[in-house]
Amino acid sequence: MGHFAPILPMNSNETVTGESLHNVLSKPSRVHASWVSALSWCNVKRKLLFFIGSSIGAKKKKKKKKKKKKKKKKKKKKKKKKKKKKKKTNKST
Repeated sequence: MGHFAPILPMNSNETVTGESLHNVLSKPSRVHASWVSALSWCNVKRKLLFFIGSSIGAKKKKKKKKKKKKKKKKKKKKKKKKKKKKKKTNKST
C-alpha cells in the first residue's frame, strides 16, 4: 500500500466533513481517483478483516449459548362431547 497524504482543508480553521470530502472525491481528477480507490479498498479490507477476525475469535472463544425462554404452553380447553340422545322407539307395535 502506498502512503497517501491527507486532504487538507482550504482554510486552517475549516474542518473536513464527510460532505466536503465527498465533493472533493466526486471531482474527476487523477490525484483524487487514487483517493477514491484507496478509500474503497480500505472499506473492503476493513470488512474482510472484521469477518476474518470474527471467525477466528469464534474458534478461540466458546460462544455462550443463549438460554431460550420456555414458552408457556397454553392449556387447550377440552371440548365437552355432547351426548347424543337416543331416539325412543315404540316397543308397543
